[in-house]
This record gives sequence, C-alpha cells and structure tokens, in this order.
Amino acid sequence: MTKIDPTNIGRISVILAIFLQASGKVSYGTFLWEVSAPFFVFISFVMATLFFLVTAHKGVGKVNWVELFCLNLTTAITFLSYFYALKLIEPSIVGALEQGIGPIFTLLILFFTIGARPTLLNVLVSCGILASCYVLGTAAMKGGGFTLSSDYALLGLLASIVTGICSVLTILISKNMIKNGWSYGSILAHRFYLIIPISFILATQSNIPFPPFSWDLAFQIFIISAICVVLPLYLFQIGIGLCDPYTIMVMGASMPLITFLLQGFSPVYNWTWLTTSGLLLLTACFVIDSVVDQKSKRTPAQSSKSPAT
Repeated sequence: MTKIDPTNIGRISVILAIFLQASGKVSYGTFLWEVSAPFFVFISFVMATLFFLVTAHKGVGKVNWVELFCLNLTTAITFLSYFYALKLIEPSIVGALEQGIGPIFTLLILFFTIGARPTLLNVLVSCGILASCYVLGTAAMKGGGFTLSSDYALLGLLASIVTGICSVLTILISKNMIKNGWSYGSILAHRFYLIIPISFILATQSNIPFPPFSWDLAFQIFIISAICVVLPLYLFQIGIGLCDPYTIMVMGASMPLITFLLQGFSPVYNWTWLTTSGLLLLTACFVIDSVVDQKSKRTPAQSSKSPAT
C-alpha cells in the first residue's frame, strides 16, 4: 500500500482551512455587517479557547513564557488587523495582501535567523506574488470592483500587510512550540489570552454599537465562528506541524481565488478585470510552486527505485 506523504496531508489541511476561512470572510461581510469586528473576534476566540482547553489540556510541552507571550501578541495583532481590513476593502484584496506578503517575508526571516538560502524558484514565486499584490492594491486604491470604502483603502491595505507579517511570525513560533512537545490543540488553547480582553475593550469602544440580541443573529455568529474560525485554526495547526513555513505561506496564495469565487454568491460585491488579473497571477504562482515541488519530491523516489546497473 502506498504511504501517504505527511506533507501532502498538511497541504490538504491548509487548503481546507483556507476554503473555510474564505467562506468566513464572505459570510462576515455579507451577514454580520452590523457586528463590529472586535466583538466578532471576542466571541470567536472565547469559543476557541474554551473548546481547546477542554479537549487538549494535557498536550502542553516545554513552556517558554517569552515565546508564549509573543504567540499571544502576534495572534492578537493578526486577527484584529484582519477584521479591521475587512471593513475597509473587499475580502479578495485582504486575502491577497495578507497571504502575498507571507512568502517573501518568510524567506527573509529564515535567511537572517538560520541562514536558509532560498532557491531561485522560491524567489521568483515570491516576487510574482508581490507583483500580483501590487495589482490588487492598485485596484483597491482606485476604488473599483470589490473595494467597499475607497476613502479608507490605504488603511485597509496597511492593515492587510500587518496581518500577513504577523501571520508569518505566528507560524514560526507555533512551529517551534510543536518541536518542543506542544500538541496542536494545546497551542490553540493558550494562544488567545491577549486577544480576548483586547477585543472586548475595543468592542465596547467601537463606533458600531452592540446589535440588539436575537436568536437568529446569535446562531449566525456561532455557526460562522465555529466553522470559519475555530475549525480552520486547528486545520492550519496541522499544516504547521507537517509542512515548512514557506510551503504554508505559498499554499495560502490560493485564498484570494477561493474568496473571489465565493464572492460571486454574495450580492454585496462586484468585480473588475484589474482585480481578476491580480488574482489569476497570484494563483499561477501558487500552482507553479506546487507542481515543481511535487516533481522534485518524485524525482529522488523514482531514481531510488531504478534497478542497479
């Protein structure tokens, strides 16, 4: 029986997580527009913390308090800036900038911290992703297509870039914690201590008042939080454990295209060819990197099976 490559399991987990997160982006912008981003973040991560504290309380490995604090800090900045950006520019551009900045930033961090030299393909793919981000950024600044508020497009772009940078840092910290014996669930159980009180404070100070309680709204928040936030977090954690950080960030380049396709079902968003061009370029970089990576893995395996001469 053919043995499944753990890296491929990690890739599938990341792709599924991306699909669910993309669904969450569109669902949040379509159904929860009256709910402030900090309040939604607060509800989502209270749910996540309680769930993983109950289900994964015995998986704590070697404790490094500085590392744990940094994990909480980068997590808080990542999600607050992420949902803030969703209020200013459309989901496809948020996803493109968030994921697009990741590969090149990952390569730079790995090079300066452990001296890992990227291949030419890594550099070309990362540059292609950055180029596509420029196209999408131009679309946002012109206020066309998906842009929800062109007056604040620059703030939305900056928030998306901050999200991408902090996502990379979170992945690197989580990867190291897994090496130190932490289980996937235990990392998630202790990852949100900072974001929960911060998001609650921001929610009370938001210009968007708390929506009046209704069972329909409560049900929508619960379903979107559980399926599009909590579950993707665990799937991403599996991917972090089985894949290298660069692979995870390049896999994330599929998020804008998935979000773009899902937005076709939402009446809130329109589209332009400029945004479409950026999304297609971004996706092409993802496909090229994935195909070449799979070929490089098959070549040694095939050569090892060749009969000796």
